[in-house]
Amino acid sequence: MSQLFKYWVPKTFKNERIFAFLAVAGMAFFEFAFGRVGIIASFGQLDFAADSVGSLFSCAFLALTLWFFYRFIFLAFTSKPGVRVIILALFAVILYAEYSYLRSIGRFTAHTDITYALGTNSSQKSDTIAAFSSFAWLPVFAIILAASIYFLIRESHRTTLKEFLRDVGVILFGYFGLYFLFPLLAGQAAYSSSFDAFAQTTINYAISGPTAIAAPPVRTTLPSFAKPDTVPVNNVIVLFDESVNGWHLSLNGYSRPTTPFLKELEKAGILKNFGVASSTYTSSQPSYDSFIVGANDEMLDTLSPRDRMELPTIFQYAKAMGYKTWYLDGQMKDYWGGIADDKQYIDQIVTLAHIDPDRVEDYERNNGRVMTDENQRAGLKQWDIDLILAERVRSLFESSTGNFVFVYKRGIHFPYEKNYPAENAMWQPIYKFTSQWESPPAEATVGITNSYDNALLYGLDPFFKKLGVDRPLPNNTVIVYTSDHGETFASNGRAGHGGDSIDEASIPLFIIGLEGRKIGSLTRAEHPNIFSALLDLMNVPKNARNSPYAPSLFDDEALDHDRYYRSGDGRRHLFEK
Repeated sequence: MSQLFKYWVPKTFKNERIFAFLAVAGMAFFEFAFGRVGIIASFGQLDFAADSVGSLFSCAFLALTLWFFYRFIFLAFTSKPGVRVIILALFAVILYAEYSYLRSIGRFTAHTDITYALGTNSSQKSDTIAAFSSFAWLPVFAIILAASIYFLIRESHRTTLKEFLRDVGVILFGYFGLYFLFPLLAGQAAYSSSFDAFAQTTINYAISGPTAIAAPPVRTTLPSFAKPDTVPVNNVIVLFDESVNGWHLSLNGYSRPTTPFLKELEKAGILKNFGVASSTYTSSQPSYDSFIVGANDEMLDTLSPRDRMELPTIFQYAKAMGYKTWYLDGQMKDYWGGIADDKQYIDQIVTLAHIDPDRVEDYERNNGRVMTDENQRAGLKQWDIDLILAERVRSLFESSTGNFVFVYKRGIHFPYEKNYPAENAMWQPIYKFTSQWESPPAEATVGITNSYDNALLYGLDPFFKKLGVDRPLPNNTVIVYTSDHGETFASNGRAGHGGDSIDEASIPLFIIGLEGRKIGSLTRAEHPNIFSALLDLMNVPKNARNSPYAPSLFDDEALDHDRYYRSGDGRRHLFEK
């Protein structure tokens, strides 16, 4: 016990210990002020009333990982010069990665970010690299570096190699152990610092990543549910929009007339509106990955990421029912979500490479720091892309049946002002992004909101007019519309998505073409309910469904319940206001 006490509270290096403690405390306040993250934010998110056991585990977790960070800083002040250089270089990498990620999307990294980054195509890698562009970490690093140099000059005694290796071993062993204890913290915040986030990301990927590389996941196969050579008598179309906040549609009561055409469709009984629903995630890729397999809250809690990647997709169910499957994407030049195995279940993939093969995105130009004037762009303007998708979808459902079509729209992703012609800006003033990855200041909220609403006005009503949905749809076509996630307008101190605010999970949901089909009892819908509704629209037998999916939008015995969503780092949050 005495040896353990000496290790935790050594008598030597008093000044170094004091300054290490002050550095850790100072960084806790800085990280909270900078991005509302770290130990202060994590403690603030604990809900002892709802989950006292989980909250207590989280407190212990946070305290232990904060001590690991303290020991890391302490080593930066006491190690021999060569080792000290290594520690400081690692600290610089940690700060650069975590603070840049924090500034770009409002959170620290998670191990899934590494998985997604390594699995992307070349254009997406440019996108990812461009996000790491903040140097807000430099002042923090400069203070630690100066203190390290001061203590190096001042002290003659140094931490021995044995003591250094002991600390490294304890920290590594601790994080490997915490990896297996982490399921006890389900739903609780657990990042104590940028150091902690980096360590968790690295260790978690070190354990799970190599397995995914050595043996890539493969989808569970489904038998054919349809009779041979039969063609379904309807078309099922999913419109998966980008960054559309459901509260900003006048269809849902927004004060500005952003969707007057859609509102008229609802009045005419053509459109069935489910109001503002909840997305599964606030970031695109995990949202898409969860949506196509119908992952509900329980599945996200109990299944590992790999297990979820092996679940059958909505494309597989469509194929099993005899549909021809389509994937249309107005954003990327290749299929970018899900896993590689998904492609064998999609008969036709149409991406941006087919729609505008010569297009060069802003994030591909000088890491997103050079903004293209869309009015001067040669070839398609950004706001034209979705209209072309609408034409292709309309030609499909007007000419044939038996199509399952998934459309990932170009949508309303920031920079918002690039999603509509300048002369169509109804609301002024607008905010113009200076780079693809800029995080606008909170005081720019009015201009950001104006730009966003202008983009909605141009991006939704004209799209649905181009689809020709103001009349009965031919060939028993049903169109289900939603978004991958919502968007925030500095409600959490920043604009964009990927964070933890409810706005970032608030999405629209409506269906066109039901023609009298009875709607179920749910009044609070979410992504998993849409998946089950799609299975119903394709008449997938109940006993042929692979998992206990969420209730369908057509289930007249379904009960409303609390909805949860995940921020981009995978943490669970209550959606209900």
